[in-house]
Amino acid sequence: MLPPPEEDPSTSATPAAPDPAPLAPAAAPDDDARERRWTMRQIGTFGTIGIEFGVATAIGLLFGRWLDGHFDTRPWLMIIFALFGICAAFIDLFRLLGRAQKEP
Repeated sequence: MLPPPEEDPSTSATPAAPDPAPLAPAAAPDDDARERRWTMRQIGTFGTIGIEFGVATAIGLLFGRWLDGHFDTRPWLMIIFALFGICAAFIDLFRLLGRAQKEP
């Protein structure tokens, strides 16, 4: 009679050992990247202030000028609506500053 064949250890019926090191959770963005992102957002937000002041004043000025042409009240309505535009720009600035103070 022949002896039983030797078993190959790689084909044994025993279950494989579990992986000793479980997968690590994904790393959160580092503080430098978060700070850069916050800084760029602030630059974008506050970079529009000059444009908002110019556009609001120009809209008020042009609307007042148009009304002056219709009612023949030069330059009073142009001055009044230009001041309205400046006031609207300041109100928007204060709202923007209030939001910026609330952000972390």
